[in-house]
Amino acid sequence: MQSKFSFSIYSLFLVPFFLIPNFLQAQQDSLSIQQKIMESKESDQMIIMRTRNFIYNKLKTGNITDVANAFNYALRNYESEKVKPFWLDEKFLLSYWVGDYNLVYKADSLDNDFKSQVDYWGYPNRDILFPQKDELTVELGIMTNKNKTNLAENVDSLVSDNEKHDFLILFLDWLTFSATDSEMTYQEQRDYLVNDLTPRAEKFLETYKDSQFAPFVRKYFRYVYVLNNFGYGLQIGLGALMPQGEASNYLNTEYTLVMDFNLNWKRALFDFGVDMGVPRTLKKPFEYEGKFWNTDIKHNYYAFYLSAGYVAKETDFIKIIPHLGIGGINVSVCEEDKDKAGDDFSMTQAIVQYGITCDLKLGGSYFTFEPSTYSYSGISFSLNYNQFLGSNPVMTGGMLQLRITYTLFTREIVREM
Repeated sequence: MQSKFSFSIYSLFLVPFFLIPNFLQAQQDSLSIQQKIMESKESDQMIIMRTRNFIYNKLKTGNITDVANAFNYALRNYESEKVKPFWLDEKFLLSYWVGDYNLVYKADSLDNDFKSQVDYWGYPNRDILFPQKDELTVELGIMTNKNKTNLAENVDSLVSDNEKHDFLILFLDWLTFSATDSEMTYQEQRDYLVNDLTPRAEKFLETYKDSQFAPFVRKYFRYVYVLNNFGYGLQIGLGALMPQGEASNYLNTEYTLVMDFNLNWKRALFDFGVDMGVPRTLKKPFEYEGKFWNTDIKHNYYAFYLSAGYVAKETDFIKIIPHLGIGGINVSVCEEDKDKAGDDFSMTQAIVQYGITCDLKLGGSYFTFEPSTYSYSGISFSLNYNQFLGSNPVMTGGMLQLRITYTLFTREIVREM
């Protein structure tokens, strides 16, 4: 496809004879890049580097014919599985300059290939050689952005198919944004992607429902955010277990170290918690299953819970979750008092737990361009009642449980693809 910047070779015959020597002299530095490469004895990498420099200089002077010749020749003769004379974005940008958009039409497959050639951070795999940073790398996007209007007009004149035309214009806008986004503020970037590019991408998808370009448009041009169904959290803090009913006659209030793990699915919250108590003595002695527990014997509490809750209310500042669960409490003789007790004995009682938790959000998190008040750090307060189950005469009634913890919770705002 011929660029609007090129001119017909037949116009050369209109040049007066006496001007030809001067014309040839002025064009000596614009010899075909193919001829220069053929005459060169340099390594492939050196030729690629010189070709890139040649393209950059011709772009500055507006000689698009030479740019097209050099670009196409480098791709045809030097691109392979292991050697890449251009980065992917450079291929797309140069396609607009030379007026040949076939590479842009293949953007989705080329993008997938490129991702297999680089690591997570965008660095090329060791066995693939990409160009080093040079003037073309730095300036091509900026030059394209400055000439965006002319390049868009070039698309208007060369492409008659509406679907391809609209895709090319979207692609050009996205390319020039990506090349210059570092010059924008965070808010300017967000406003452009969410309020400018996205509505046009959605219009494209609505207009061309079966478009071959739809996967790429959804992936790169459409920035619609939704709340992830899944979230997870961690709580660490202190608590107290306060015996109620008959149990309060024998057991003292226990102070505990608390750890909780949370898993969120939509508004449902699942929680696994563990309480580890400090050694305490008994209020009064008792005998259980033939073993005598005396008041001078220290014991530990170990409590564990598995509960399910429902997020009844969540705002930017609080989250309230009533919950119901099951678990158990183990009371055992401390290691240092086993000799005094004359045995290593313990008792465990199953429980049903019901209660309510309130998280106070102190700090939020940001993901991509959207703030998420669903991801936060804060202080969590829990008030639970653990109802004892079983026939243990000592553990009759239940325990009131108070917990104060530091909480970290993450539920991301993600792009809807």
